Formats: sequence, C-alpha cells, structure tokens
Amino acid sequence: QRPSSFSDHLVTNLPYLREGDFPTKHYAGHLPASTGSDDKALFYWLFEPDYGNNNKEEQDNAPLMIWLNGGPGCSSMDGLFLENGPFQLVQDVTNNDWKMNINPYSWHKAPAYTLYIDQPVGTGLSYTRQGNFCKTQDEINVDFYIWIKEFLWLYRDFFLKEKEEEKGTFVLKRELYFTGESHAGIYIPSIIDYILKQNDELFAKTTNNQDEGTSKSTNTEGERGAPPNMIEIPVAGAAIGNGWMDIVTQSSNAEQAFGLGLIDSTQKAHIESFQAKCVHLKERGDMAALSSCIDELYSASDATYKEAAGNDLKVYVSPYDARLWEKKGESRSFPPGHKVIESFLGGWNVQDGQPPMVSYKETLGAIHATNSIIAQQRYQECTDPPYEALECDGYESLRNVVDEVVRILHYSSSINNRNPPIRLLFFNGLLDLMCDHVGNEMFLNELPWNGRDDWILAKRYAWDPLHNNGKNTVPAGYVKEHKNLSFLKVLNAGHMVALDVPDVSLEMIRTFMNGKSFSLSGGSKQNMIQENPVELTNSAYCETEADGVIFVRFTAEIVVGVCLMLVMLLIRVAYVAGMRASKRQYDLIEMSEFKDQRYTDEIDSEVNLSQGKNVLT
Repeated sequence: QRPSSFSDHLVTNLPYLREGDFPTKHYAGHLPASTGSDDKALFYWLFEPDYGNNNKEEQDNAPLMIWLNGGPGCSSMDGLFLENGPFQLVQDVTNNDWKMNINPYSWHKAPAYTLYIDQPVGTGLSYTRQGNFCKTQDEINVDFYIWIKEFLWLYRDFFLKEKEEEKGTFVLKRELYFTGESHAGIYIPSIIDYILKQNDELFAKTTNNQDEGTSKSTNTEGERGAPPNMIEIPVAGAAIGNGWMDIVTQSSNAEQAFGLGLIDSTQKAHIESFQAKCVHLKERGDMAALSSCIDELYSASDATYKEAAGNDLKVYVSPYDARLWEKKGESRSFPPGHKVIESFLGGWNVQDGQPPMVSYKETLGAIHATNSIIAQQRYQECTDPPYEALECDGYESLRNVVDEVVRILHYSSSINNRNPPIRLLFFNGLLDLMCDHVGNEMFLNELPWNGRDDWILAKRYAWDPLHNNGKNTVPAGYVKEHKNLSFLKVLNAGHMVALDVPDVSLEMIRTFMNGKSFSLSGGSKQNMIQENPVELTNSAYCETEADGVIFVRFTAEIVVGVCLMLVMLLIRVAYVAGMRASKRQYDLIEMSEFKDQRYTDEIDSEVNLSQGKNVLT
C-alpha cells in the first residue's frame, strides 16, 4: 500500500536507539516495485544529511546518494549497520544487553541524503508475494526504475521540481549518486544505463510534443498518489567498491593470491590455465562450455584461500580479507556483526545457543516493514531465491557491463540544459581476494572508451586525505584519474572498505561527490617511468587460450631442445676439431724435433770427422 505522505514512514522509536543520541530524521518502509499490482515491493531506509557546520548553500545542494550491496541477494542493511551508515549495534559486555552506537564516519555526514535499498525483490526485507523473482538484470532494472519513481514522488518536496516550461514534467533537483560494492558492480552500471535511456526517451517525447504543440498526459491524481510518467532523473556519478563487472577481465584471483604469498608460481600457472580457457570461450560465445569452465575455474581459485593453511589446520583464509581466518566447517564470520543484524531484523539467534535480542517484529514495526512478515520474507543477510533466479539459465552471472560503463563514460545529458559528464569512481581494498584490485585494474584498462590510451598512462598518486587533519602521515591509498574516470586502491582494507577504514572512506566519498580531484586533494605524484602494458588477452592465433598456452610451452620446449642439441653439436665439433688440431700440432712438433735431431746429428758427425782428421794428422 502506497503511503499518503513521506511522514508516514518517519522512524520515531527504533529499539536500542537512546533518545537524543541521533537527532537526524530518518525514514523507512516499503514502496511498490511493480505496476498494476501489489506483488513486488522494495524496502528502503533514508537518512537526511548531517550538515554539521555547513552553510545554508551547502544544505540546499546536498546530493542524494543511493547505496546497494551485492550478492546477488545480499541486503544493503550490511552497508547501513556494518559499513557506512549511521548505526552500529554493539553488545554491552557488562550486562550482555545491546545498544545502538552512532558511527562518527557515517556517509550522511558528507553531507548527503543517504538511501539504503534492499534489491532485487527477495533480498533482505524486499519481497514478491507471487514468487516473481528477477531472472535477468533487465528485469532488475525495470523493477528499480518503477521503484525509484515511486520514491522520488513520495519525497518530491526534497528531490523534485516541476519544469516551468513543461508543466507536468518533473526533474530531480539534487545531484544523484549511486554507490555500492561487489555485485553492485553489475547492478549500478546496468541501472544507470537504463535510467539514462528512459531519460532520453522522455526528452525526445517532450521535444516532439513541443514541436507539435501538443500537451502531454500526466498522472497526478491524489496529492500523494501514483507518480507521473514524466520524471527525469539525471545521474551525476557512481562510486563502486570492490566491484564485479566482467568475468573475462577480472579472472585475476591467481595473481592476487600469488602477490599475497598464498600460492607459488606453479599453483598460479595451474589456475591461469583455466582462466585462459574461460577467456577464450567467452570471446567465442560458447556459453555452455564457458559455464562449465567457470565452475572449474572457481573450484581451482577457491583452493587459493581454502587450502592456504594446509590439511591439518582447521582454518582457511577469508576470501574477503586476506588478514582474517575462517573456521572450516562453520558458517562464515565475515563481515563481523552480520549475525547481530540478522537477529535485529529477522529474529535469528545471534550465535548458537544465544537467543535473539529484541523481538524482530518490534523492530519491523518501528521501520514500517511488517508487510515483509505477511509476504513471508524473513530477513537474512543474503538470501538464495534472488541468486538462484538469476542463475536459472546458467548464463546470467556470465554477463558483463563493459558496454554500459562505456556508454556512461561517454554520456552527455540534454536534460535541463546540462551536459556534465557522469563521473565514475572505482575503489578497491587491496586485501580482497573475492573482487580484487588486480582484476578491477585489468577491467578499467581494457575498457574501449575514448580516453583509454591516456587513462592507461595517467599519472599515479599516493593519496593521503587526512594529512591536513593531523591524523595521518602515510598514504591511505593510490589513485589515478583521467577525464571522468577515477580508480582508488585503498590500503589496510579488504572487501568492505568502509568497515576497515571508515575515516578514509568518508573523505573518499566527500572528495568524489564534491567534484574534487583526488590528485589535488592529498595527492602526491609517483615519479616512476610508465610504459603501455601488453594487451591482456590475445587469442587470435589459437583455438583456445589454453591451447595457446600449451602451444607456447610446446614451442618453447622445442626451441630449447633444438638449442641444446646445437650447443652439444657445436661442443662436439669443437672437441673433434680441437683433437685434430692438437694431433696436427703434435705431429708438427714431432717432425720439427726430428728435423732438429737430424740437423744436430749431421753437425756432430761433421765435428767428429773433423776431429778424426786432426787426430790422424
């Protein structure tokens, strides 16, 4: 059911949040994600900005920032409670009671309206009553677009304005940024690309109507009724952390594990043989064979962290943070605290033998999410149905967003007479094995956009955003920028950057949303020689990349073998020639000695004859 006003979703009494601890207004609830029925609804949680001491002008310009977790099927409540949101549920060790702490580095202090959304349907507290889970990313895009228009219309006092020259047409009046991590590397470019296409269609439609002098039909029934058709949604940018965008160019687990010392060069070569095969199958379009190859690749790649401690120890390296260990045979402990959130929102035990905290139904009542109970959608951090629906044909997980990212980088909007480029930031914690920085860099270097060559050779900077605050004297990461593309590698962080370095992550998002250059905001240029790297993939001369590897190795072995034979032959020839030369030299010496002896004998003979004559005389 659609609320009559956004105030209906105001959260006023959240369990464990002490009165006065959090003065910022926040709103939560469900909104429709399907038209013509109440089948689908997405859950959201919106926080107004914490402006601090910012002036009135900055308050008027605070952007809207959307956060999406990945999975697919993992809740954005991870982002809210464990990463960059305002709330942190912690247990008081003195009385075993729970309390809600406030995160001093929450991204709503950027300042920005921060919006956390559980999507697609079946994720977190979002539901489909009739089991219509999204089977493709295209379906996810449609659901999200329906939902975002519902949201903007409900909160139009905050986010929309009506065009003076086009009555009945509304446009976003604040900058919109998408942020997220992991599989959001697929979600975000796909959703943005879809929104931009809808914007272009709306712009073309309104332009045609103006040329023809016709009026547009709009749906504005009810003060808080269904949204009108004509809502234009310009996008200012996106920040994707440890993103997964393309199986082809991000098959880098072996190189990352090798760099961290988890495997040696022979183990690395074994995994890379699968990578090469999968890359070629993808390029060839053999999806059935690729799906099987990916299974083999994942099995080999998983061993890089699962077998890192050997057979005897009952632990393995966390694929989300190479500094952490998980226990074999037990449910994962990463991210720390996710079991607490499952108890708070879903009523599950915090851990074996420990009962849940407050009644989760009380929590859901406070955040206007009891419809999820009716729809039998019980909160878990990550749920299977959305993932399984996308995997139903076996190929959806093999899709990439190369084309979408390129279109976004090239896009120039005609809406509202604005033509700024859409800025993209990719950032990575360096200790992640799941979606590592090596693969992200390979993905960005391979993007076929109009700035590719200059991007690859763009200068690299050590980035220290906290040096002016006296909090840090060493870099927090490394960054490179060109045009509207930036890539930041973050030190001391794994899969969830804001979880590991919250202060750095807040400065990162501030720098990005304020339109500042990272290189000019705490950047220190690296003075190292750069060369254009060799192309990452080139299988034009081999039936498969694996065949190419085998061919190269086989050819190398032949060349080495021939060279060894030639060397041995040359040694043999040299030896024989040396022996012959030695014998000839010996013969010459012997002959010379013989001649010398004959000459000496002749002289002696002559002397003796002469002496004989003297004696005889």
